Amino acid sequence: SPIASRASRRVRDRTRATAATARDARRAMGGGNAHVSDGGFSGDDRETIGDLHPSRASKTKVLFCGLEFLEGWNQTRLAVEHAGLSDQIDVVRCDRVDVPREIQDAHVAVPLMTRLDATALQNANALRMVIQFGVGLEGVDEAACVAKGVVLARIPSEHTGNAASTAEMAVFLTLAAMREVWAMRSSVYFSKTLGSPMGATLSDKNVLIIGWGSVGKTVAAMLAPFGCSVSAAKRTTWASPDIGSGADEIERALAGKHVVGVTSEEDSDGATNENTKHESLRAGLENAHVVILACTQTKENVGMVDDAFLNATRDGCVLVNVARGGLFQPDAILRALDGETTEKKKLAYVASDVAWEEPVNPTHPLVRHERAYFTPHVGGVTDVSYKRMGEIVRDVARVVHEKRGLAYLAKHVAKCSPVNVPQLKQTFPGFPFLEGAPPTTLNRD
Repeated sequence: SPIASRASRRVRDRTRATAATARDARRAMGGGNAHVSDGGFSGDDRETIGDLHPSRASKTKVLFCGLEFLEGWNQTRLAVEHAGLSDQIDVVRCDRVDVPREIQDAHVAVPLMTRLDATALQNANALRMVIQFGVGLEGVDEAACVAKGVVLARIPSEHTGNAASTAEMAVFLTLAAMREVWAMRSSVYFSKTLGSPMGATLSDKNVLIIGWGSVGKTVAAMLAPFGCSVSAAKRTTWASPDIGSGADEIERALAGKHVVGVTSEEDSDGATNENTKHESLRAGLENAHVVILACTQTKENVGMVDDAFLNATRDGCVLVNVARGGLFQPDAILRALDGETTEKKKLAYVASDVAWEEPVNPTHPLVRHERAYFTPHVGGVTDVSYKRMGEIVRDVARVVHEKRGLAYLAKHVAKCSPVNVPQLKQTFPGFPFLEGAPPTTLNRD
């Protein structure tokens, strides 16, 4: 439609200024002739609607909802270009405030840090799929997606190199905290003092990793050469809770296995003990010199790093977060840094790649604290992980463009992980998702 065309032009106008950046990135990734995977689509696969060279009005629009994480948009655009799909797929981006307007004619939306709720999706009548450029979907209203007949998906970190990238960031932040990165900078640039500060080593220290998914396991493996003792906590009961036993080598090497679940356990008499889940984690916190958050944020664990959590830690603990900023209660952390907890315990350092609001206010007292170190949510933003995720989003857009359907998506884009298909099938029985317009735009009578 004319309105949709004008909207697309506005987005393309805003992104045209980044063309030089895109060319530089392409050269950095191996030049314009570098081979890029086409996602495993065979020659026969190309004998589809996509080969009809549709007009711009019939192109599939992929909308990145926000101007942050520039390379996500850029790597997806490059993947489309290198696969020869630019005449079929349009990859655009817009400011968060413009999302309700720009999403109206989008077929695939990448939420990034933008909240996609019922209001934002209200007029998204062309939308077939929402796919996160990574794992976190806490900002997307799953019920609203189901109501609109929109497939919601994430890209699991183990398939892209994102887990390794984020784990590297956890190790970096741990070392930065233990070596007091800001004090070192001050010694170089201001006081010009040699041999100060005296840092701490990881050798012979106890490290507790909260979260035992791909990132947590990779962090544990990376820490092994440092000579530290690694324990882990997860929200579900360990299959092999005994020390030294587990399903794989990494789990068997753990010094401790703790539970910090959202489900309660039962006493021997069948009664529910609401404190059990907290007591196991407390034992881990009491012994840890370093606590690394690598867990998924859920509605149950938002704000889990509160006064009670920090009172349970040992005095002089280092806190690292590569998970989500919503796990923090910033005022509680600030009190712990200043030794003002009820137990008078002092947090030695906090180093975090995420914050409770993003972008974080640089004038916030916690961000400005001399023993707090924040980075701009770049744990997974690396050449390897972003290139691979860009290719996955491209392949998703191609499935949508060619109306291939859910079964084809599952077979050919296995690195994309839908999370709401059972709910969609229950709400719209028998509907062929991703094979055309979304069900809410059709007369189902």
